[in-house]
Amino acid sequence: MPPSYTSLLALPSVLKNNSRIGFIIDPTVRFECSSDQPLDVDREKKRIYEPTISYYLEKYNLSKITVTGLMIGARGTIPNFIKLFWQTHNLEISKLKYIGIIAL
Repeated sequence: MPPSYTSLLALPSVLKNNSRIGFIIDPTVRFECSSDQPLDVDREKKRIYEPTISYYLEKYNLSKITVTGLMIGARGTIPNFIKLFWQTHNLEISKLKYIGIIAL
């Protein structure tokens, strides 16, 4: 069964190699308190959402789902963890500044 969290976002996408991969991405705004906090948020979100992967694999007919918790600092800080996620998924880097401003 899916969780009752309203922040759940499942994004199925068809990649160039015809693999069907989905993403559960949970952006979280928190006050910065340690350099390990982005990784802690990612682990927290994985504990919440990984038990639901089988449900979403079947619902969206996917071959794989990746869970990622993205921490954005409450003062607009964009941790390196997010920058790496952005680069890995070939997302437009200029949007990170906008996300930081919105978090403020």
